[in-house]
Amino acid sequence: MVKFIGRYIQTLSAGDTYFASAELPEKLKLSSHLVMLNYGELCPFTPEGVVYTTIDDRLLIWFTRIPLQSGKIHIPEGWAMCSSLKGGDAVVIGRGEGSAVCVVREGRMVSQMMKPPMRSDEELAELLTREHSLREPFIIESNGDYEITFSDIYTFARTQLDFSNYFRKLAADSVMPLIVLFAVLSVGDIAVSSYINSREESVSEELKEYRKMNLPIRADVDEARAKLGRWEDFNKLVQFSSRIGEYMNAIASATNELNGRLELIDYAGISITIRMQCSSASDFIEKFQDTGAFYEVKVNSAVPDRDNPSKVNINAQLLLAEAQQ
Repeated sequence: MVKFIGRYIQTLSAGDTYFASAELPEKLKLSSHLVMLNYGELCPFTPEGVVYTTIDDRLLIWFTRIPLQSGKIHIPEGWAMCSSLKGGDAVVIGRGEGSAVCVVREGRMVSQMMKPPMRSDEELAELLTREHSLREPFIIESNGDYEITFSDIYTFARTQLDFSNYFRKLAADSVMPLIVLFAVLSVGDIAVSSYINSREESVSEELKEYRKMNLPIRADVDEARAKLGRWEDFNKLVQFSSRIGEYMNAIASATNELNGRLELIDYAGISITIRMQCSSASDFIEKFQDTGAFYEVKVNSAVPDRDNPSKVNINAQLLLAEAQQ
């Protein structure tokens, strides 16, 4: 159905838009003209047009570099990438350089940008997580194959179209049957919802019965897993304890050669996670590999220090010899 009315929809690529948000003014009837007049200064270039919508107490605005086509419903690419996310924090990253990157906080889009060159997805996600104070965000890779839903169309149609004139145009273009089809689909949705609700109660009761039947089995499985986990933890601790002196001496030696500042050491299974400030990531890797105490040295992130640009804050993982087993 959405494909059928696709000629009335224009997707605005992230490269042709600039995203901004502001607090929604009270008791003010918005229009594209008023949004441009009051918030145009937020855009770093002279915009050719503006698309907006509202969520709760926030006004979301996309300024465009290209003129908007008359009679079209314009949907920003950034919105389409994030609209399917329901609650929580997320960083949505497009594939390849020059693709779109969107940040969602508490289910609401807060930032849109173009993917910068020479940065890995992991590093970019970490920087955006700190910048927007995200809490355990989902990192989602988008391949650009997102689906525009009826909800997306309605969200932007209500702020862009004069429905009285728009429906006259539809009638003049002999597409009035669309309205009838919308009505039929609405009735169908109501019927389906009613059936689903009636089935939900019976399925819930059946599920409760199955859960009761599975309780003894679940208890046995949980007990077996707990015993196995305790044994594995004990075995790893024994292996680690036998070489702890070697590992600590290697870390101390490399830290001293780097003239670094060690901020965190954390042992987990077959690896040691450390956080350190030193001159460069390459020197860090070289010094720790030269100790010969570790199977592999993996730098998870290297971020320039804000107070001392000549230093970088490194988060790394040191794989122990047990990783080879």
